[in-house]
Amino acid sequence: MSEIATQRRNLVREWLDIPTPAPAEDYGFFGPDSITWKVWSYPTGLSIGFQRAVVIEELDPGLVAAVDKTHDIYQRPRTRYDRTLRYFAMVAFGGSAATAAVTLPLKLSYRALARSTRLQLLLLKLLSPNTVEVAGRALLGIAPLDPVTTSPQAAQTRLGFDTPREAHRELRAKQHARVFGEGIAPSDEGLIESQPILGAVR
Repeated sequence: MSEIATQRRNLVREWLDIPTPAPAEDYGFFGPDSITWKVWSYPTGLSIGFQRAVVIEELDPGLVAAVDKTHDIYQRPRTRYDRTLRYFAMVAFGGSAATAAVTLPLKLSYRALARSTRLQLLLLKLLSPNTVEVAGRALLGIAPLDPVTTSPQAAQTRLGFDTPREAHRELRAKQHARVFGEGIAPSDEGLIESQPILGAVR
């Protein structure tokens, strides 16, 4: 077999390989009996559903202004999509500690997708590789180490995190001064800080 054929075969094998996620520390904020898990684990929830939700977000002038100002969606579209989808998957399926820390049209048959968890995970790996680890737990039925459900507020209190309103006040003030005072783009400081949780900024 030629070297090119071997490389192609290895590439296909690597792409078709789906890693088995480690258990989360608990069921997070919602748990497997919640409507959130039912909606987000539906075969098209993390793919088509998410894309449609993004379209609805475009109705928010503040969000569109921020996206337009940074131009990151043009410079790093895959990273933006991957990190955003991973965040939503973490809120829906992630353990409370990990989640509290961050407070394409594809022509696949929906029916085939609904019948195959593997196919769902392959599609998810194609669209958002960083999300497979988090959503894979729910889709594969991997129980957490501690099967409890925790509210966001209880997790913040237990883990010593500020509420979203109080979190990162200094960084937000610095970013506000950069954008509205100096007229320059916000720094990547917050993105860099979140890399261990949401994935690398490429």
